[in-house]
Amino acid sequence: FIEMRQQTCKSYFVSIPYADEYAYFNTQMGFDYTTYANWVDNHFQNLGAHWTRSNTELLWVLIEPNLDGNYVWNIVTKPDSTITNIYDSQAQVEWLGCINFNMTTHNPVSNPTRWKNYLQAVVDRYNGDGSNDLNTYVKVKHWQIGNEIFQYINEGFTSAQYAQVVAMADTAIHSIDANAKICLVAPTSGNVIDTFLVNTITKLGLMNINFEVIDIHHWGLANNYKMNVIPTYRTMLNSNGYSNVKIWSCENGTYCYQPSSFPYQSQEEQAASLIKRYVWNFANGLDKLMWNNLMEWHSFTSNPNSIYNSMGLVGDGQQNNEPANELNFKRKNYYSYKLLASTIDSYYATYISNNSFHNESTGKYGYLYQDNNTGNNFDVFWTDNDSATYNFTVTSNYQLTEMVPFDSIGTFNNQSFASGSHNITIYKNQIYLLKKLSVTSIQNTEHKNALFNIYPNPSNGNFFIEMKNGQLSIDNYQLSIINVFGKKVFQSEIFNAKSEINLNLQGGMYFYQMKDNKQFISTGKIIIQ
Repeated sequence: FIEMRQQTCKSYFVSIPYADEYAYFNTQMGFDYTTYANWVDNHFQNLGAHWTRSNTELLWVLIEPNLDGNYVWNIVTKPDSTITNIYDSQAQVEWLGCINFNMTTHNPVSNPTRWKNYLQAVVDRYNGDGSNDLNTYVKVKHWQIGNEIFQYINEGFTSAQYAQVVAMADTAIHSIDANAKICLVAPTSGNVIDTFLVNTITKLGLMNINFEVIDIHHWGLANNYKMNVIPTYRTMLNSNGYSNVKIWSCENGTYCYQPSSFPYQSQEEQAASLIKRYVWNFANGLDKLMWNNLMEWHSFTSNPNSIYNSMGLVGDGQQNNEPANELNFKRKNYYSYKLLASTIDSYYATYISNNSFHNESTGKYGYLYQDNNTGNNFDVFWTDNDSATYNFTVTSNYQLTEMVPFDSIGTFNNQSFASGSHNITIYKNQIYLLKKLSVTSIQNTEHKNALFNIYPNPSNGNFFIEMKNGQLSIDNYQLSIINVFGKKVFQSEIFNAKSEINLNLQGGMYFYQMKDNKQFISTGKIIIQ
């Protein structure tokens, strides 16, 4: 399952969480770096995030300061420990490693042999091929040559020179790992075509140099969620012989609250923008998107008013008029991310097309997916207008879920619809999921429900489970709670004839399964109010 997701996961990964860049948060929490990395691991597993990227671990100027072939891996950015913490995570995380250089002291064009040797040393250390490896965990297969384009333009670097750097990287990296993937340096806007990147791709095409990924960073206001350049880049890549090259956005996001000189944005607006950034951009040709960040930066580039200080899925309670009590606080975009990842990640579903509601010229957006498990189709839709009417017809019971939670603990509004035609009014910044209510194989096992009572039902999430005869068999029982989409959300062993369980789950209908010796011996429905 995990290996399959690493190969097929289209979407869900988070920017820069494992890097040692969150001193304020760690100080406030009393974390050392190992404790912080474990904190990140737990969130990645909870969120369903399986990819990440960071750009400071492999700075050439720090690892080979004297350009003499002597490599210093124990540097301030902690490459060995950071990359190891990524790959030994129980969440099974893959890393895009960014290899940074500069045009003053460490210019690859002026030092081609040193550049190639450095790349070979990096790949040999971290590729996990069994030879000269850092350890048994790390297996890096994706390498980005440089971080962002403006850094090199500011140093007078040309696209022709960068193409030479990539050509040398192609030779050096693949001499160590024939299966490694190369990603190009990133522009910092999804709204305008970057001439440097276009010229680089054209030159690489003429040189017959292969690469696998381009990266486009994109931030801004919540309503600036569309990366309109994606179709143009796709056409340009195809015309230069790169039809197999993927388009990623490895830094993407919007803020909440109010940085200086920027308009106020609510948590709801931030969460809605997150969903739109994934759904719209995937439907228009993007292959991966990375949210900035899990934990937000603090005074990014020494600026206490930076928008990057309040982009996180988790808040630090500081800056941009963020409430002080929101240290280590899961924002609404955290819960929206988790729901979206468990719904439309390519492991769970396949995008089919725009649906009948979709009409961008009138501010209506609707997307049709197929559930990979059940084969049922479902819809994700919204309006950028103040309101719109959505008409739909269903032939069985469906549930409508508002994908931005209505409270601070991640509770989503749900509404059920029976077979027939319906119309609903939808509102701006409210994203909706319409999906058939179905749980596989449960309905066929309800004949033994008389063995147990589960009460009160409905409840606020606290239930008692009681054997009707007051006894358990020699073997203990295993209780599973399954949501309406067929996903297991809770599991526990039952050791007593009467037990209490506390379910910290969003309100709605769930199904339970009780197992004894791997056989279903009791199933049914519960309601959490």
